[in-house]
Order: sequence, then structure tokens, then C-alpha cells
Amino acid sequence: MTAATRILFVDNEPRLVDELRGLAGENGDSWELAFAPGSEAALAALNARGYDAVVSEAGLAGMAGVDLLEEVRRRSPGTIRLLLADAASREGTIRAAGPAHQSLARPSGPTAVRKALRRALALRRLLRSDQLLATVARIEHLPALPHLYRKVVEELGKATASMARVAEIIGEDVAMAPEVLKLANSAFYGSNHGGASIDGVSSIERAVQLLGFDTVAMLVLRAGVFRAFTGTPVPPALLEAIGDHSVRSTRAARIIARMERVDQRVADDAVTAALLHEIGILVMAANLPEYRDVLEQQQQDGGPIGRFEQALLGTTHAAVGAYLLGLWGLPDGLVEAVAHHESPAAVEEQDGIDVISIVAAAGALAHLYGPGPFEPEPAVRFEIGARERWPDWEASCQSELALGSTR
Repeated sequence: MTAATRILFVDNEPRLVDELRGLAGENGDSWELAFAPGSEAALAALNARGYDAVVSEAGLAGMAGVDLLEEVRRRSPGTIRLLLADAASREGTIRAAGPAHQSLARPSGPTAVRKALRRALALRRLLRSDQLLATVARIEHLPALPHLYRKVVEELGKATASMARVAEIIGEDVAMAPEVLKLANSAFYGSNHGGASIDGVSSIERAVQLLGFDTVAMLVLRAGVFRAFTGTPVPPALLEAIGDHSVRSTRAARIIARMERVDQRVADDAVTAALLHEIGILVMAANLPEYRDVLEQQQQDGGPIGRFEQALLGTTHAAVGAYLLGLWGLPDGLVEAVAHHESPAAVEEQDGIDVISIVAAAGALAHLYGPGPFEPEPAVRFEIGARERWPDWEASCQSELALGSTR
């Protein structure tokens, strides 16, 4: 008999947990729900026994909900952590992104909380499957989240964030600064964003101003991640193809997010996930000698790479990539999107236009406007939420992705 999933709710009053207990019972969820009226009681409960998930109100007496979840992460890194919070500032949202796997708007009813918990628990089951863990255990070198990216994101999360400070951080990296200047001086940004003078852009601060914070952050992340695979067994042509496809996917995700006017957090997660959705290919190609057999079989027979990975290795690059991003502590919505970018229909209770839909659509659209490393899953466009919007997304991507190169 499967053990019940233990969930601890930390709130100033028990109404939500009572409502959720009734809803879970009606739907046959095997959940054991506990309630703690504040941070001290929650820490005592955590000391007494382990919990699979902790759901905390943001405004607790004594210790704020974000700080409580940070302590939960320290004590039990594998515990799912959800934060219930009022609409927050960008600074508060970024601060919560570390300790909280997901933030839900307050007040969130029991249906929304149950959905978030079910999806988070399903993601944990995927990332802890025997096949995936057996593969990951044989990978000697998992790349770290680039330090420069962490510093840039931390700066952008501050209310006092400035282009001068971001430029100063980038200027500390002798390899990154030329990349930023190169992009700022490209024909795409010079002609379409009205920024470059006849003499070009030579100042890092001016380059950051021209490119914008979001583009700079993505450029830093891309350069840091892909730099980690230079000089490894990954074929240079494969590394280049995935890099170019990732940039096109990022642009497509940004276009879709803008068209659908999604929440900024959803847009940020979708753009980052689109950039990193194929990272599992690089991880396996760099560490598993038999991945050469996967590549050779795919080149010989054709078709989506995930099918050959599953047949020969028992897992896929989507699962390995999601596992890595989970280790990095990136948000659940982002990790989930990477895990299911080739199989969005596998996600229970998929929302209409969420991070998963945007990333799956962006990856498929990116294949239409430039060579991808491998063929996409043909059914993806029919599995995404809001699939009726595909023609509009395709039309916008067709006009906008052709404006500049992928670099």
C-alpha cells in the first residue's frame, strides 16, 4: 500500500486546510494534511516528522513565509515548498523564487492549491524515477548555474537595480563583455532598435541600455551554460545547432508571452525554459559514451531524438534537463516546462496558456524558421493549451524571427 503524501499548511487560520481536506477526500487523493498556526509551530512539526510538501502563508507572525520556506529548504531540500502571497513587487517575487517552488496569489481557493500540489508531486515522481536516477548517477559532471548569471539576476531583483551596476558586473567577465558588445553592435539591434551610432557601441553600459535587462540576462545565461560544454565530447556542430535553436526558441517564447499578455513571472519562466529546454542533450552527450549510439541511430533513421533516447537509455534529454534545472533550484513551472516540452499532453490539468504551452509551442515554431538539431515531435502543436492560437503565433514568429540572425 502506497504511503499517504504528508502536507503541512502554515497559516494564521485553518480554513483553507479544512476546505482542501474535503476536496482531496472527494477526489480520492491519498493525502495526510496537517496545520500549523505559525512559523514556530511549523518548525516544531518539521522536527517531529518529515513532510512531502509545505504550503505557507507569506505574512506569518515572527518569521515571514519566505524565510520559513528557506529554512525548510535547508533542512529538507526535497520537500515541495509553496508560498501563498499577495501580489508582490518584482523584488519580492525574485526573492521568493529561491525558497518557494511556486508562489500562488492570495487568496487562492482549495481547487487552485490542490492543482498546484498535484502538479508539483507529479513532477517529483518524474524526476525520481528509477530509470532517470540510474542515468544521472552515471553522469560525472553536471554543470553549475553560471555564477555571473546569479549575480545579474540578483542585481535585477533589487529595487535599486541600475544599468551601470549590471554593466559593472558584466565587465568583470572578460569573456562575457565582448559578447554583449557584439550583440549590441549587430545589424539587428543597430537598425531595429535605433541604438547604434555610426561609430558603434563601445560602452558596456550603453550596450545594456540598448539590449535591455531581459536580453542581457538571457545572453549571460546562454553564454555561461554553453561555455561549460566547450571542449567536452559534445560535437561542435551539435553544440552550435542547439545554441542557435535555443535562441530562436527564446525569441518565439517572448513573442507568444507578449501576444497573450501573460503574467510577468510566467513570461520570465517561459523565456528561460525555452533557452534551456535542450540542455539535457548536451549533458548526456558530454558524459555518456553510448549517447553517440543515440545520435548515430537518429541520423540513420530520422525522427525526434527523444524516441531514440528512451529506447537506448531508458530516459530522455527532457527528463535529464529538468533534473538539472531542479538541482539549480529554478522554479517548478520552468522545470516542468523543460520536462514536458515534447509531451505537453502528459501534464495533468494543464492551464490554457501557461509556461508549458509557451515553451512547447516556441520550440516547435523555432524549427520552422531555422534548422534545429533534431526533428520535433509532430504532435506537439496539437497537445498545447490554447492550440487555437497557433496560427496567430506562427504568423507573428514568421515576421519577427526573420528580422535578425540567431546570434
